[in-house]
Amino acid sequence: MKKRQNLILQSFGASGTKMPPPNADELAEWIRSPRPKKTDRDITTYFLERQLKAQAGCADILGCGGGFYASRLLESIGGHKEGYVNGELHAVPDMVKADAESVKALQKTLGRNTAAAPLNFVLPSPSALRLNDVFYDDIGEYYSAICEVYAKIMREQRDLGVKSHILIADSFAHDELEELSRERVFFCSPAATSRQLSNILEYQTAVAIIPSKLPVLFELMNEYEVRDICLINAKPSDFEPCLEHFDPDSIKAGGIEIWQDAKTQTERESKPKRETINENITKNETETESAAESMTAFWKDLKENSYLMRE
Repeated sequence: MKKRQNLILQSFGASGTKMPPPNADELAEWIRSPRPKKTDRDITTYFLERQLKAQAGCADILGCGGGFYASRLLESIGGHKEGYVNGELHAVPDMVKADAESVKALQKTLGRNTAAAPLNFVLPSPSALRLNDVFYDDIGEYYSAICEVYAKIMREQRDLGVKSHILIADSFAHDELEELSRERVFFCSPAATSRQLSNILEYQTAVAIIPSKLPVLFELMNEYEVRDICLINAKPSDFEPCLEHFDPDSIKAGGIEIWQDAKTQTERESKPKRETINENITKNETETESAAESMTAFWKDLKENSYLMRE
C-alpha cells in the first residue's frame, strides 16, 4: 500500500513585472497598522509584506520578491538613466535594506512556525533588468560591475537576517552565472529549455522547474549530477516520475504566484487571475477575491497538494 509523504513547500516569489494593486481599504489598513520596526516603506514594501502574510502557515521556506522587484533593484543601483548605463555602477542599498528589515520584523509576528522558517529574497537576475550598456568597454566588464553591485545588495540583506537569494530569469547570461555562483545564491528558470537548464547545471546540483520540463531534466541527468529537485506549482501526480530518479527526501514542492501583467486594473475589475491547483475553485470565486485573499488561497491550495505517494 502506498503511503503519503508530505513535501517541503518553498516559495519562489511572484512572476510578472506588476503586482495587482491593493484596494483602498486594504492600503489604508496597512498604512495605519503599527510597525514592529520603523523603516522606510512604499508600495513595494506593501507587496513584499502581502506576499509574506499569504505564505504564513503554508510555505516551509518563505520567499519575497520576484519579477516586480526589478523596479526596486533599479532604484538601488546607481550609474544608469532611462535604461542606459552611463557611469560606474554602484549600490544604493538603503531601500533594499529597509525591505529586508520590514519583512523580517513582520515574520516574527506571524506565528512560531513562520517566524522560525528560512526567508529568501527573490531577485530578477542582472540580465533580466535589461539595461543597455554604453559605458563599459565590453560585456564582460559590464557584468563584472553589475554582479559586484548585486553581491553587495545580497550581502546587505543577508546581514539583516535573509537566509539566501534566488535569482530568476527566463535565461541566464554565462557571465552572471560565473560571477554570482556561490553558496547562498540559487539560479531559477522554471521553464528553461534544454540548453538553458544545462547552463544552470554547470553551476549547481539542484533545480526548480515546472512539471512539463521533467523530460528535459531527465535527459540531462545523463550528463550532469542533479541531487535535488523542486517542482513548481505541481499536482501530487506530477511528483511520481521523480521517484524513478530521486530519493523522496530530495524532492520538494515549489510555488510561484502567477499574475497577468496589465496596464490598468483594479482588485475587482479586470483583475489578474491566479493559477490554482484545485480545479474546484471557479472563475467566479477568483474574480470576487481581493489580491490578498487570492494569494492566501493559492498558498493554502498548494500546501494541500504538496505531497507524493510512495511505496
